[in-house]
Amino acid sequence: MAIFGPFIALDPTQSPMLAKGAAGKAYATDDTGLVTPLAMTDLSGLPISDAVADGNGLVQGINVDGETEVIWVSGSYRVPVRSYDGVLAQATTAATNADSSAQSANAAATAAEQNRVPAGGTSGQVLAKITNADNDVGWIAQTGGGGGSGITVLGADDPVPPGTAAMSPIFRLEGDIPTPSEVNMLTGTGNVTFNYGSLTTSITLAAPANTAVGDVLMAVAWAQASVAPFDWSQTAGWTSQFEATSGRRLMIATYPIPDAAAVTAATTGTHTFAVPTDASNTRNGAMIFRLTGANLTTPVVGVSVYAEGSPTGKTFPSLTASAPALADLLIWTAQRSSGVTEPTITHPAGLITMNKYEALNTAEPPAGSFGVAELYRTTGTSIPERVETYAPTWSAGVSGLHIALAGA
Repeated sequence: MAIFGPFIALDPTQSPMLAKGAAGKAYATDDTGLVTPLAMTDLSGLPISDAVADGNGLVQGINVDGETEVIWVSGSYRVPVRSYDGVLAQATTAATNADSSAQSANAAATAAEQNRVPAGGTSGQVLAKITNADNDVGWIAQTGGGGGSGITVLGADDPVPPGTAAMSPIFRLEGDIPTPSEVNMLTGTGNVTFNYGSLTTSITLAAPANTAVGDVLMAVAWAQASVAPFDWSQTAGWTSQFEATSGRRLMIATYPIPDAAAVTAATTGTHTFAVPTDASNTRNGAMIFRLTGANLTTPVVGVSVYAEGSPTGKTFPSLTASAPALADLLIWTAQRSSGVTEPTITHPAGLITMNKYEALNTAEPPAGSFGVAELYRTTGTSIPERVETYAPTWSAGVSGLHIALAGA
């Protein structure tokens, strides 16, 4: 059933007078010659030959099956009338079109935002085409061009540098100029591996399963032996960054992962860290963890170290890095004798993440040797002092070092 009306009938000869009692017929909209009247019924379903205006000039509801719009004709009067279903369909179509237009506009806005300025880059670099493909741009070092032809890249609120030549082009970003990526130490399954030994001269373990291109793997190995020599040896691919010359035999080494071949090399087989034979070498441990965002060539740009000391707390000395650092690590080891409860550790403010491993001595459980790596955020070359306390105490002194890490 397609219901039309009620609608107003006007006398075209007496406009705007109502055409009270006017009788009209319905024609299809494409019946331009008004040749074939359409069959009509009243709302009860009874056939009618004419749709008649009442005393108020209103043509009450009529039904014309199969049509959404008709032309009501009475004499010389013509009026297009749309059914309820037709009005609803038209409104639904309009709403759908509006929603589609809104989605297209949002997609275009998102694409425009994404294609505006790529992430990354550093101060002084410029945006340039990488290939002829649309939107394929990247950050490159600014090259020569005297006489004001160079481009200056500034953040939204950065002042123009003194001495900038007149008419020099200036490229301003929305917000600040992007900063280098953070250096992070990853934890958890797939990101760190551990092993321990007792009365051994070496520790062997695998690289983390999630090792990926761009990582720097860091190994921390320690032994209880406290007499010389203190030399360590490492599997090929590792670079020793620190080896203790007194106290516990503490060793730090790094393994860069610049490409897929390095991933394969690092994750195939195992890695061994060895110390000279010593009868007192009873509590040995090692861990390898992933660093992301670190410089692949020179990840470690500063080290400060202290000899074994107080079991109640430790001051990790400040240091001056050889290059700007984005993070610093506190790396330390401590001994726990059989039956001694592990102390509560109060970390310096700003701890980001931590890897902690206890190498157990199965001959005197639960005795063990702890190795800990803690990551903190920093900037520049001046790495601050950090103080950590242990309560009540370790059963032997704590030894370790403070490391500065450079960004990629």
